[in-house]
Amino acid sequence: MDIRNILLDPVVTEAETPLSKAISAMIENEKSDALVFRDDEFAGVVSAKDILRKQVGNPDKVKIETLARKVYVGDEAKTIEELAGMMLAGDYSEMPFATDEGMKVLPKHVLITLLDKDTLSRRKAEDIMNVPYFVSEDDNLPTVKKMLFDLNVSKIPVVDDTNKVIGLVDMLNLLKTVTKRERAAAGELSGEKKGTEGVKVSSFMSRDVLVVLHTETADSVASKMAKRATTCALVERDGMLAGIITPKDILKLVGKEEKGIYMNLSGYLPDDEFEAEQIKDIAKRSLEKLEKMVRITYAVMHIEKHEKGAVKSLYTVSARLGTHVGLFRADHTDWDIVATVRKTLDKIEKAVDKDLDKRKTLKRMKA
Repeated sequence: MDIRNILLDPVVTEAETPLSKAISAMIENEKSDALVFRDDEFAGVVSAKDILRKQVGNPDKVKIETLARKVYVGDEAKTIEELAGMMLAGDYSEMPFATDEGMKVLPKHVLITLLDKDTLSRRKAEDIMNVPYFVSEDDNLPTVKKMLFDLNVSKIPVVDDTNKVIGLVDMLNLLKTVTKRERAAAGELSGEKKGTEGVKVSSFMSRDVLVVLHTETADSVASKMAKRATTCALVERDGMLAGIITPKDILKLVGKEEKGIYMNLSGYLPDDEFEAEQIKDIAKRSLEKLEKMVRITYAVMHIEKHEKGAVKSLYTVSARLGTHVGLFRADHTDWDIVATVRKTLDKIEKAVDKDLDKRKTLKRMKA
């Protein structure tokens, strides 16, 4: 296939363009990235994530080029596998290509349809999905924004009380909402300054979400992503959220696999180096134990310190573990931060062990 036939038009901005106009163009075109040019020369890419991370002041006075970053430029002579590797290495959703008609882009959700179908058809959605951290529609904007950046993800599923998918929040959703509030507040891009605690997820999440079954092949998922022009598929098992798949997960099937599992720690960490190392060591040993029981796809732990004015502080530790058999959650609150971490992870281990025992019993009954 001639790759030039599937390249798309990007959002293009000049280096001197005010950030506010660039944001408007991205929102209008439903694009998370914009290409930046200076004197007809490609200067880089700006993404919704870049804009939200920078927390700039007045976007009318900030030039878009100040946020631009260099990225790989595609080469038509490269193989699909080589392009996939370049996209895996780059933190952007569209790869720019220089053509006779100007700069074009190859989105990840289009690139995955060019991968070897035999390779993709041998893997199921549950084999490549990641088990995500999720939110409810009653959570607020600051909570979601913090999660997106603390967990270094670009999308967070929204579920109801039964863990059924009802929506999705991504960086573009967030940028739209923050920008709308910024305009209403006469130029403050930082939503937190205008009381965004009252902005519920239900007011800005996407409800039109691609949902696939855990048994579908990666080839089927890739085709559906391309047809819907979306960069995300949420995976359901028994009517409940089981995982999330992005084009990056599919691209990994032809690239190098990432080795190793780590616990993503967020929230409060003690200033005391000994306590901090104890917490990290407990997390490491817990993961090592769990890896012998299940295949881990995702692990995160959040620590919250409650300031109550008491001599001793109260801590709440929340842990989430994504595995090939499902998602496990545990919480614990206590006065000793190290003990709280240990008890939370103990709960996770017991939950996994109980689930595996249950599966073994059902297997024996079926046999």
